[in-house]
Amino acid sequence: MLEQANAGSHIWAISLMLDCEWNESPYEERFLALNLDAVGKGVEVQRLFVVEKDKVPQFLTNKGVRAHIDNKVDNLKAFVIVKERLKESDPDLLTEIGDGFIAFDDRVALVDKSSGSGIRGYVTMNAVEIAQLKKIFEQLKIHGWRLDEEAIKHLEPASEARS
Repeated sequence: MLEQANAGSHIWAISLMLDCEWNESPYEERFLALNLDAVGKGVEVQRLFVVEKDKVPQFLTNKGVRAHIDNKVDNLKAFVIVKERLKESDPDLLTEIGDGFIAFDDRVALVDKSSGSGIRGYVTMNAVEIAQLKKIFEQLKIHGWRLDEEAIKHLEPASEARS
C-alpha cells in the first residue's frame, strides 16, 4: 500500500510504540523507508505516536521517530501523545485506540492486534469501521503536540504542563 500511494493520497496512523514497532529491525527499516519515499512522492502522512512517559527519552532517540522530527516537509506530520496524560484526560479514548492502525485515504485500514510475538491484525475496507477509526484518530490528535523540537520541551520529565 505504501509503495502504491501517489501524490494526493493521505496516510494516517496511530502508533503505540510497542516493542515490536519502530525497533530498527529490517522490517521496520523498510517500513520507515517506504513512508519517507511516499512523502517524497507527495503523499500526506500523519502519524500519532502514543508513548509512555518513562519511555520518552528512548522515544526521542529512536531512528524512526527522529526521521519524523528531522524531516521538515509539510506533508509529513507527526504528533506525540503521552499515554499517562491521555489516560487521565480521556481513558475511554485510550481504550478505543487499541493497538493502533494505519489507514490509506478513507478506503482501507490495517488494524493492529499485538501478540507476544509481534503485531498481527486485519485489513478492513468497511466504510463504517474506517469512519470510526478516523473519528478516533481526530479525537486523539487533539491531545497531542506536533512532533518537533518545541514539543520535545513538553516531553521532558520535569514538564507536566501543556501550553
